[in-house]
Amino acid sequence: MAMHRTRGLRLAAAQLPGRAGPLAERLERAERAVAQALDADLVLLPEAFLPGYRQLPGDEAQARAARDWAAAAARRHHRTVGVGIVGPQGSELFLAHPAGGTWRYLKRFPTFAEARAWQMGAAPGLALTPLGRIGLVLCADLVQPATWRALAGKVDLVLVAAAWTDYGGRRQRLSPLGRAFVGPWMDRSPLHRDQLLTSAAQALRVPLVYANATGLLDPSGAPSGELEGFDGGSRILDGQGQVLDRVRSGEGLASAEVELGPVPGGVPRPPGHPLHWRVFSAVHRAAAKLRRVGRGSVGG
Repeated sequence: MAMHRTRGLRLAAAQLPGRAGPLAERLERAERAVAQALDADLVLLPEAFLPGYRQLPGDEAQARAARDWAAAAARRHHRTVGVGIVGPQGSELFLAHPAGGTWRYLKRFPTFAEARAWQMGAAPGLALTPLGRIGLVLCADLVQPATWRALAGKVDLVLVAAAWTDYGGRRQRLSPLGRAFVGPWMDRSPLHRDQLLTSAAQALRVPLVYANATGLLDPSGAPSGELEGFDGGSRILDGQGQVLDRVRSGEGLASAEVELGPVPGGVPRPPGHPLHWRVFSAVHRAAAKLRRVGRGSVGG
């Protein structure tokens, strides 16, 4: 497919609390976030924002209400809205255009724990919208080379909705053996995430929006007293991998204007993954699939 460029667009990434709560309260917060992105053409909310992150199957009625809200919010505010929703199948990224088009992507690569309850999506996320060709990615998808191979040369923009965890509290609860083997990965996880976002934008040569959750995951905290939460770091990158705006911690909105489409002067390609992260990605895929063996399908 021939690559093309379009007019400048203003993109926004909303960094919002990821902790689950009543759907009505979450919808109110989502509405405020979309309204506050005053001149945005597109605003992205974190993974599983409706009704909040939880490693359980979602309720279809709630998921349908969340999709209806997103479609209506896109029309009300005259901007494309992307939001993470937990439905019966698992984590999905739902995209709604103000003219009425909608697109759904089911997470292809859930984490070890998520795979106990969530189905694994079968197809890459690619939305052919009036704005352009938009790649849809959910959190742990970004560590998988297959995610980027499927999008290279086929997108003008990538949206990454995440509930990326700050592993500090969990690391303290590991056994000494666990800290020795898993601790280094936990320590480097945010750095690897940041490097992957930059290299993905550079390699695909298109702008990238990353909207992550913030705040506590479990309000009661861990038995050790350490609180586990989300890592934040929401940002907008251009097609050269430059960070145009970011939210470092807490709630906030990153916003920037980009020229949608591939940066000229090179051929879009998948980003490279260091060998140790390719090994991790392979283990991640295998473990997630094994977690699903013998437990049947989730939801409908």
